[in-house]
Amino acid sequence: MQFSGDQVQLSGTLVLPEIPGTYPAVICVHGSGPEPRAWSLDVAEQFAEHGIAALVYDKRGTGESSGDWTSASYHTLAKDVLGGVAALRNHPEVSSVGLRGVSQGGWVAPLAASMSQEVDFLVMVSPAVMSPAEQELYRVETQMRRAGESEEDIQEALAIYRIFNRAARLDRDLLPIMRLYDLLAVKKYMSFGEQLPPEPVLLNIFKQWQEVLDLDILPVLRGLNIPVLALFGDRDTFVPVQKSSENLRSALKASPDLTVLHFENGTHFMTDDTSGEKIPEASEKTIQWILQRAQPASMPMVSRA
Repeated sequence: MQFSGDQVQLSGTLVLPEIPGTYPAVICVHGSGPEPRAWSLDVAEQFAEHGIAALVYDKRGTGESSGDWTSASYHTLAKDVLGGVAALRNHPEVSSVGLRGVSQGGWVAPLAASMSQEVDFLVMVSPAVMSPAEQELYRVETQMRRAGESEEDIQEALAIYRIFNRAARLDRDLLPIMRLYDLLAVKKYMSFGEQLPPEPVLLNIFKQWQEVLDLDILPVLRGLNIPVLALFGDRDTFVPVQKSSENLRSALKASPDLTVLHFENGTHFMTDDTSGEKIPEASEKTIQWILQRAQPASMPMVSRA
């Protein structure tokens, strides 16, 4: 299906249960990077097998969607999500609409929900309930320590990140920072990896980072009055799980319907940290949670629109 985002045209696939009727629907909200619909299609099909419709779409600037993800703020991405909400609200087989945000989607999906009265529930998978700047510093340090990198290399990487963040806040020239980046002993843990992208792409990413690095998601969460489910993997190396969980519970302490689930050996991607296999309980509990808040038809057959 096609729908309008924030000054872009977005292309997606709506996966429906086969049995005639009306269903709750979930929009799969992307994580970071250039994410096409195919990355979430298995999730959508699993939802449909249990009587939940699911919309997956190509993030702006990927697949068949227009636009450019590298320069889009989280508010812009949230407006893209709301284009999907509007499209589903007009669909005859959709009874309610919720959002499922993964990783970066843990910022984007709540923003979208806060901007609309048409979102009925929110699922957050591995959300960082803090600023993106704080989350990235945690990610770099945690992943480097887990890999056994030296303390000197860890502190060097963190220093570069802090300089980069300061430059973003003060709107400073990137060139001196990029020269420092070239001198880093260990680059693979940094967002840019071993090699910096071409300058136009780098400048777009820098502009996006300027808009999002200090995003305070807590007031956004406090303003929500819809059911919220959050899932955390306690072995997550991208997100400080304990702090995120505490921040979420604090922000939504007045909520009448908040569910927070922790998976002891779970990773950021809801896989088992030992076996690498997906954690079936994560999807099972999500499906169960959604169905408890809706009354869809259900049948283990799938169609695509």
